[in-house]
Amino acid sequence: MAVFETIIDISFMLDIFVNFSTGFYKKGYLVMKRKEIIKNYMKTWFFIDFIASFPYSWVFTEGSTEEGGVLFKTP
Repeated sequence: MAVFETIIDISFMLDIFVNFSTGFYKKGYLVMKRKEIIKNYMKTWFFIDFIASFPYSWVFTEGSTEEGGVLFKTP
């Protein structure tokens, strides 16, 4: 199950990079300029995609405790 979860996490992270190269329609015209694609993606879906695809299980493990706002792994 952990391998499957890791594959899913990586797939969603790769999707962010794909979206930086995927054109979009603006006023009926297909925009393929990289700079315009990046600006549009950053203004629209980037933050939602980033939050949704962030690998929380890699950062916050079950053996962690919070001390002073910083996470430490317990032995």
